[in-house]
Amino acid sequence: MDEDKATALLAQEYLQLQKTVEDFDARALTIKAWSVTFSATGLGLAYQQHNPLLLLIAAGSAGIFWTIEGVWKVHQHAFYARIDAIEDHFEGKKPTTPFRISAAWRESFRPSGGGFRSLLSKVPVFWQLGVVLPHILIVLAGLALFFAYPPA
Repeated sequence: MDEDKATALLAQEYLQLQKTVEDFDARALTIKAWSVTFSATGLGLAYQQHNPLLLLIAAGSAGIFWTIEGVWKVHQHAFYARIDAIEDHFEGKKPTTPFRISAAWRESFRPSGGGFRSLLSKVPVFWQLGVVLPHILIVLAGLALFFAYPPA
């Protein structure tokens, strides 16, 4: 494949990757909206129904949505290595070939051969401010209300 053709294909690949990353962000907002809607409703319903167990259910559901969003963000981050490689190519730092999205994603997602250690290496993503909010607030509110001010 000639260099001009490869460069054009890499430019298309780069734009596709940027769109993919932006699509992940849009879906993360949907996850946040579901979390707030379901969990906050559960907090309010606990007092309307006088049922303290609903506070724990609301906190738990926010925790589940937090986990879903964290996993979603980890999947999104796996695309960044390929984006960086293409940017390095265009800056003349390190040449790369087109059509490596899937292979690069797998290499980025499963460093060090995968397994439990690889999963643990991704835990910091779950604590990024953009991931943890608003879920942690609802988890903490649900637990605090359950223990300090349960519905009667």
